[in-house]
Amino acid sequence: MLCVFLLSTISLSAQVWLPPIATAGSADSDDALAVVYDSFGGKYVVGSFHASMNFPNLPTMVNLGQDDAFIAHYTAANVTDWSMSIGSVGWDAPFAIDGDSVGIYVCGYYENTIIIGTDTLIQNGISIFVMKINIPSHTVAWVRSFESAGAAYAFGIKRDASDGILIGGSFHQNLTFGTDT
Repeated sequence: MLCVFLLSTISLSAQVWLPPIATAGSADSDDALAVVYDSFGGKYVVGSFHASMNFPNLPTMVNLGQDDAFIAHYTAANVTDWSMSIGSVGWDAPFAIDGDSVGIYVCGYYENTIIIGTDTLIQNGISIFVMKINIPSHTVAWVRSFESAGAAYAFGIKRDASDGILIGGSFHQNLTFGTDT
C-alpha cells in the first residue's frame, strides 16, 4: 500500500513535515500528484485514491469505482480544512494544479461519466477535465471537458497574468476542443 504525504521546507536546511494524509481501508495505492501554495500561505494537493481517503479533521471520502480524484487544502497552520472527491465508475485522476488569489485550476482525466460540482461530463472513453475552484469559498466556478475518440490526458496547467490558462497533455486518435477537432 502506498500513502500520500506533503513535505514543506522552510529552507533547504530546515524541513517541517506537514500532518500526514492517512488512507483508510485502501489496499491499493493512493497518490499525491501535484501541489501548489495559495496566496494565503496554505497548500493545495491533488491526487488519486482507490478505496477511501481520510484527511485529518474531515469526513472520509469513498471511492465510486476504480481510482477517484481528490483535492485538499491545508491552511498556513498545516490543518486540513477542505477536501473534495471527483469520481466515476472508471479511472479518474488530476495531474496538475495552479492557482492565484481568487481560484485554483486543476486538470486531469476521467473515464466515462463524472460529476464535478453541478456539472456532469459524459464520455465513452478517457477524456480531459479542466476546472476552476473559487477561493476561499471552495465552490466549483466552472468545468470543461475535452473529448477524444481514443484517450486524452492533461498533465500540466499554468495560469498567466492575463487570466489565460496553458494546458499540456497527450491524446490518441483525435481530441475535440469545443467545436474544433
